Amino acid sequence: MNGRFGEQIGLPGNHFFNQQMQESGLEMTIDPASAIAIGASIIGGGLSIFGSNQRANAQQRAANEAAEQREEMADWSWEETTRRESYAQHEVDLARINNETVANFTDQMALDKYNRELYIRDYNYRNEVEAYNKTEEQYAQQIDYNAIAATLARDEQTLWIDEQVQQAGFDREALVLDTDKKLRDIELDREGLVLDTDKKLRDIGFDREGLVLNTDKKLKDIGFDYKEVANILGEQRDLFASQRQGFNLQQQQARAKASFDIQTNQIKGMQDEGKAKAMGQAGRTARKNQQAALATAGLTQAALVDSITRADSVFDLQRLQNYQKYGYQHLAADLKKDRLGALAEFTQSTSELGHRKLGSETAFTRATSELKRDKLAALEAFTGNTDALGHRKINASETSAQARNQTNLLRIEHDQYGADMSAENRRLSPPRAYEDLPEIPPPYNTPEIVIPDAYTTENRPPGPVGAPNLTAGAGLMAAGQAMGTIASAVAAYTPSTPNYNGVGGRYEGGTVGPPTTPPPAPLP
Repeated sequence: MNGRFGEQIGLPGNHFFNQQMQESGLEMTIDPASAIAIGASIIGGGLSIFGSNQRANAQQRAANEAAEQREEMADWSWEETTRRESYAQHEVDLARINNETVANFTDQMALDKYNRELYIRDYNYRNEVEAYNKTEEQYAQQIDYNAIAATLARDEQTLWIDEQVQQAGFDREALVLDTDKKLRDIELDREGLVLDTDKKLRDIGFDREGLVLNTDKKLKDIGFDYKEVANILGEQRDLFASQRQGFNLQQQQARAKASFDIQTNQIKGMQDEGKAKAMGQAGRTARKNQQAALATAGLTQAALVDSITRADSVFDLQRLQNYQKYGYQHLAADLKKDRLGALAEFTQSTSELGHRKLGSETAFTRATSELKRDKLAALEAFTGNTDALGHRKINASETSAQARNQTNLLRIEHDQYGADMSAENRRLSPPRAYEDLPEIPPPYNTPEIVIPDAYTTENRPPGPVGAPNLTAGAGLMAAGQAMGTIASAVAAYTPSTPNYNGVGGRYEGGTVGPPTTPPPAPLP
């Protein structure tokens, strides 16, 4: 370094700036503003150099303190290594003691395990022998129990088949008795039907005879009524004739009396007229007396004639009444005859109807008897078929009971065989002989383990490196930074020259700073 600005190591000198100026063909002309900017940059570079020196001094102090701390740590590490190696040897001694203790404990455990396995083998063998003997005893008991159970089942089956056979016999006897009873009932019903039919037919015969007798009686009564009516009619006719004759006689008697009275009155009149004449009176008195006598006689004569006329009218009325009475009685007799005739016809019709009803009843009785005979015959056939069916059912039940008995006996044999097989399957295999049991190997001793001593460091390792000199070259680095700042300021300035072929005569903007091309590498 020759002491000139821009000639430091690693920084471009004035020769580089001059070379750039020559190559660009520019002739710089610095205006006041640019000079002020460049001056400010130079001042900032100075301050940067001062700050760099202070930072280097601080870094040196920190490096010295770190070196001292590393020295202290080296001492502590050596002491700690010594302590750790001592403790490691102590652990080795303890491991040897523990290994011996564990080996002795393991040997004792192996011996105990060996003795326990021997005990367990003997215990298991005894249990196997006892279990085998127990199963053999249970097998014998089960076989005996199965035989007893099979015998009981066979006995129960024998009782059951005996009951079934006896029940079949009883059912057969009951069927025979029931069939005989039904047949006897049918026979009794048939006999009763015959008797009932005969009784009904006899009753019908009696009813027919009674009907004939009743009809004859009624006809005879009607005949008697006819005769009575004829007698009454004859009596009434005779009475009519006698009354008519009586009326005629009474009229004749009345007429005769009236004739006698008239004659008597005529005679009296004549006498009175003669008496009047005989009195010797003349003139009107005589005529009056005569006229009075004649008038009295005429009046009496008129009264007598009138009485005769009235008596004839009375007798005519009596004869009319008698004739009307006889006519009414004759009409009543004719009506009674008509009634008796109608009654006779009704009696004949009733008799014929009664005979037809009795004939129908006879036919119905015979048909009913035949129907009941057919029903009894059908019932008898049904009873026979029912009896045959009952016998077949009883025989089938008995056959089925026999087959079921054989099946149950086979089932008993099968169950006994299965129970014996189950008992056989539950039997244990006989245990092997004690001397044939597998041998239990005796335990081995625990092998001895060799544990080496812990590693020990013989010499202390070298100490740590001291603190480096961090202030060396700090001035040069600060000068370089200042020059870089100045160069940046200069590079940010764009002069306006007519022969400049660059951007133009003014600053186009952008970031102010170092050039975009890297600086050359520092010299060795």
